Amino acid sequence: MSATVRPSLALPIGPLVPWLIGLFCLLYLVALPIGYMAYDSLTDEGVTLEAYREFFADAKLRAAMRNTLLVATGVAVLSVLVGAPLAFGVARTDMRGKGIVGATMIVSLVSPDFLLAMAYIALAGPNVGYLNLALRNVFDLQTTSGPLDIFTLWGLILTALPHGVAYVFLTLTPALRNVDPALEEAARVQGAGPLATLRDVTLPLMRPALLSGALLAFAGSLAMFGPPHMLRLHVLTISIRESLIRLDFKGASAASMGDLPPSTRPHSERESGCVSLLAFGPVDQRGASVVVARARTVAEDASRRLVRRAGS
Repeated sequence: MSATVRPSLALPIGPLVPWLIGLFCLLYLVALPIGYMAYDSLTDEGVTLEAYREFFADAKLRAAMRNTLLVATGVAVLSVLVGAPLAFGVARTDMRGKGIVGATMIVSLVSPDFLLAMAYIALAGPNVGYLNLALRNVFDLQTTSGPLDIFTLWGLILTALPHGVAYVFLTLTPALRNVDPALEEAARVQGAGPLATLRDVTLPLMRPALLSGALLAFAGSLAMFGPPHMLRLHVLTISIRESLIRLDFKGASAASMGDLPPSTRPHSERESGCVSLLAFGPVDQRGASVVVARARTVAEDASRRLVRRAGS
């Protein structure tokens, strides 16, 4: 009599190991610290919002939050305005010096931000900065200070801009390289000009990668400590350090919750699929269908504009 072979119910553990390791790292390195900060800021012999009430009642802390948001927003906007054209030139044109541009972005990203702050202070310090000395000599300015002053919010934005531009450039360049040229060619065949193709085809496909780069620049600016400390500007990271020095851990936790980067919030399924497809190659069928639907919509819009143009 032959023995009955029972089907094995063992689950394949091998493919799950990377996911389990990633989940553990996510919980231990992200969820646990954020959860503890939230718990510490909301508890004091019971659940209370006293730490947040004191935070918003302090005019100095409110000014620090305002400065932080202004700097982060300015860095994100300027990073897109500078990094997007550079990425387009490197990925989609035959401009010269592509290697130099790419190497510069890598160097600016790996350079410590406090070293960049020291360099900008040496260049644009109000009293003996090299640029200020040169401008006063060239234009014969009868002053011992200025005209440039790095110790301002604009100076802090300028100091953080190299990192932000590098984030946008490195996020957008692979996405531009992986766009199917047939989509743009289809729009051109339907009568769309270069600017219309850029506006109606390229930019919609690049929007997830562009927003990802801007979000990285925004979040990185929120976490700066060295440059604002060296420029003597009051932002939330400086407020957190001052609270820790005073042993005000509740206040430090409340300020830290206000300084959490928005990148901890998950992207939508649609944005995640587009970013994966455009920046890192093939993904699942859902992500591909998003781009195909967008391309179909763009082609239909171009056809309608061509018909209207022919009728007029």
